[in-house]
Amino acid sequence: MERNIVLIAHESKKLELAEFVSQHQEFFSESFTIAWPSVSEVLHQQAGITISQQTPAPTSGGYQTIASLVGAGEILAVIFLRDLLQPQSGQANEEALLRLCTINQVLLATNLPTAEAIVHYLKEG
Repeated sequence: MERNIVLIAHESKKLELAEFVSQHQEFFSESFTIAWPSVSEVLHQQAGITISQQTPAPTSGGYQTIASLVGAGEILAVIFLRDLLQPQSGQANEEALLRLCTINQVLLATNLPTAEAIVHYLKEG
């Protein structure tokens, strides 16, 4: 099964995501990755990884695009680093995406320890 992994993050968490991806560069370079354009740019600049597929920005249908891929069974995991201390404009869309991941049994990480666990699990599997 091809590993379709969504990598997204709130603005204040993008560098943390880039550092995480950099630490697991071999794994992510062998995986099919999906991200918003702004995340894709940071990951390319900071971690040297090229994202396989870009979705629209979150404010232009990005959440809905990812949700449709989740609903179609095309996503194995979502790593979504969230900043819950800052108000986010797309909170309803975020909650809908997280709910859809849960309903569809998609691996879901919203923090670095869980993201680490997912990567280690997928490496073993």
